[in-house]
Amino acid sequence: QVYDRLREYFLEAYKINLALKKDTMSGYVLTVVEPRKLWNKDRIRLTEEGESIYLVDDENIEADNMTLNDFSQLLSSILKKPVTFKKSPEGIFDWNLHIKYVELMKEQLREEYGIEMQEIRSVQEVLHFNHR
Repeated sequence: QVYDRLREYFLEAYKINLALKKDTMSGYVLTVVEPRKLWNKDRIRLTEEGESIYLVDDENIEADNMTLNDFSQLLSSILKKPVTFKKSPEGIFDWNLHIKYVELMKEQLREEYGIEMQEIRSVQEVLHFNHR
C-alpha cells in the first residue's frame, strides 16, 4: 500500500504515464556443449590478485576469472540484448572473444569454447514511461 501511494505520488509529481505492454524482444541463449573446451582461469593473467577483471574494445573482450553468469551479463551489456546460459557448469574461466560481428562471435564460441549461441525471440511484459 505504501509502495502504491509513493508510485502515484511520483507519477503525478513528475507528470509521467506508466503502462505495462507486451513487446517482442530478442536475445541469446548460450549452451555449453563441450565443457572441456572452456578456458581455465590460468590462461589469461590481467591481475595477480585473481580477481575478476576484463578489458573491452570495439572488437574484443578479454576477461580474466569470470563465471559464466558474469560473462553473460557482460555480453548482455555489450550486445544490448539479454544473454543467458542454459545449464552452465560451475567454475571460473578466462575469455578472449571477438564481439564486433555476431556471426564471428558465434563461430568462435562454438570452435574455441564449445558453446552454442542461439538467438531467441520472446514476448515480455515491459514498463513504458512517457511524459504527459
